[in-house]
Amino acid sequence: PQYGLTVNTSGVTSFNGAVGRIAKLETLTTDKTGSTVINTSEISTTKSQTYGNTVRLDADVTLRGVGISLAGAVDAAKEGEQSLSIVDSGETKLGGVVGGVRKLEALATDAGGKTSIGADSIRTTGSQTFGDEVILSADTTLVGTSGTLGGGVDGNGKGLTLTFSELTTIKGTNLKNLASLASDGGGETRLSGTDRKSTRLNSSHEWIS
Repeated sequence: PQYGLTVNTSGVTSFNGAVGRIAKLETLTTDKTGSTVINTSEISTTKSQTYGNTVRLDADVTLRGVGISLAGAVDAAKEGEQSLSIVDSGETKLGGVVGGVRKLEALATDAGGKTSIGADSIRTTGSQTFGDEVILSADTTLVGTSGTLGGGVDGNGKGLTLTFSELTTIKGTNLKNLASLASDGGGETRLSGTDRKSTRLNSSHEWIS
């Protein structure tokens, strides 16, 4: 049988060793109080991971599961030194600001499932790569050096601002329902294989299709 782990504490929850590397947990849940520190390279579950509180990354971390939710803010331990990769065949939810206090080095999601963003900003010193479809539930700004939206965007009537200093790539079959789409980071923006539906495009530089 598989087992789930639920941690309820008003203090600090620390994961200092790999979780589920040999035999995966079914689920992992932390409550809304306190904070979580992840100082291990991997946390793997066969089903969901739910982090109800704030998360600090003390290492480059990969989260693997089916339905991974980060409800609170996510920050690096040191500015630009820790990265986060999410491998999720279900729905990834980013509910809190990412890198608002200390930017991550990089953020990546894989091509399976979808990513819902309810945060007003995601900030990295390096790249951001969203391999799956991105669905917005808030006006969102992505900030970094380079950005890739590989599975299209469903804006749900919200606006998306891309502030990348180098190359921004938007590809996929759908770019829809955005109140606005702005690219203002100073780099080049490329749209490839994308149908633009119900979207207003704004840019301080040339869009290349």
